[in-house]
Amino acid sequence: EVTRYGVGLDHELLRTLVLTSRISFENREFNPSNREDDLTVFNVGANWKLNPNVQIRGGYTYASQDSTVNPFDDHRVTIALRFFP
Repeated sequence: EVTRYGVGLDHELLRTLVLTSRISFENREFNPSNREDDLTVFNVGANWKLNPNVQIRGGYTYASQDSTVNPFDDHRVTIALRFFP
C-alpha cells in the first residue's frame, strides 16, 4: 500500500524566470512483511526562458528515506538545456 501527498509552488519572478519548490511525503507498506518505508522529497529550482525555443532549467533535490531495509539520504543538483522546435 502506498500513500503519497505533497504540495508545490511556482512563482514567476520575471516574465522569463519561474522559480519552483515542491515537497512530498510517501509511505509504503509491504505485505505480508513488516517492512515500511517513509520517503520525503524536497525540490527547489528555476526555469529561465532564453527565447521561445530554448530554456535552461536547474534545481536541487533532497530525498530522505527512513526504512528498516534501505534507508538513504540523496542530494542531486541538475541542469538542463531544453529545445522546443
